[in-house]
Amino acid sequence: MSDKDFNIESDESLEINETKTNLNSNQETKTTEKFDEYGFLIDEENVQISQKKQKKIKSKEEQEEKKKVKWNQFFKNWNFYFEKKKKKIGKQVIKGIPNSLRKEAWLRLSGSFEMLSNEKYSELYNNCLKKKDPKFQEMIVNDVKRTFSTNRFYKEKDGKEKLIRVLTAIAAYDPQIGYCQGMSSIAGLLLFYMDEKESFLTFLSLLERYHMSGTFRPGFPLILIQMHQWKRSLEKNLPKIHQHFKENEIIPEYYANVWFITLFADLISFDSLLRIWDVFLFEGFPFIFKVGLSYLKIFQKQLLSFSMNEILHKIQNLDEFSIEELINTANSFQIRSEELVEWRDEFFIEHKNISLLFENQK
Repeated sequence: MSDKDFNIESDESLEINETKTNLNSNQETKTTEKFDEYGFLIDEENVQISQKKQKKIKSKEEQEEKKKVKWNQFFKNWNFYFEKKKKKIGKQVIKGIPNSLRKEAWLRLSGSFEMLSNEKYSELYNNCLKKKDPKFQEMIVNDVKRTFSTNRFYKEKDGKEKLIRVLTAIAAYDPQIGYCQGMSSIAGLLLFYMDEKESFLTFLSLLERYHMSGTFRPGFPLILIQMHQWKRSLEKNLPKIHQHFKENEIIPEYYANVWFITLFADLISFDSLLRIWDVFLFEGFPFIFKVGLSYLKIFQKQLLSFSMNEILHKIQNLDEFSIEELINTANSFQIRSEELVEWRDEFFIEHKNISLLFENQK
């Protein structure tokens, strides 16, 4: 791909309070295609379901207005609330962040809000674009074609080009990581709400503050650790399912690795994904463990009666669920940081070579 294939000059606007997003843009379409409230194409089979959903939107909008009051209060004195009254923020995160304020909330929760005003990062995005590595371009372009492909934003050339630029900059940021599959879904989700620079810096925050650099480095050291941690959390919290999976020779790598690589992006319904990301950005990876446990608990009765192939179909192709039930069930589990450290150290004892790899690549 040549330089003329995309413009490396990004939009430098840092208006955080802007409510406009890239979701469900007002661009005209040449067909009679129908899209949902987030801009995703509705197939004919789901038109009636979507119409029922639309009836709930008015009620949802009324609830959103009440939530906005509290979130705007947080934003006015963020440092105070985040340091002294963090539980109040947590309670509102669990209820779901108002969609029109999700951009600012995600920027603040992830830590990228501070990066936007830090001179150290002011030109980082454009500088990384200029250092693009040609060897990743074909892979990036191919992945972008598959990313949220039924959404109006990514059906348009402009949306695809923006995502290509963001991923190109991410790939150039750390040559030890470069680009790999899984990044596209995460960056694609961020770009629905943020401009290119904001999406790029928030992705960097995920790599550094949330330690996801280990997710994408050669050998995927963090994923290897998380699969052991997941096995131990399943054994502790859902022993019957753990035993049933063991008897059917189902290991975490068959299904759970993609949860941790993509953080469920492009795996579940979009409104459910947003709610999971609200809490993830607040709690971090312990919540991803809780979400996985919650899904298995909700469908536990079915899973315990299934054969190997039936189980794999159920957990590799996540069924529709009530997001309220999923989050409430998730919060019934306790995943302590101390436990995750203990299970990580267990893994290191058994796999000293991975321990060294992870230490060298921190």
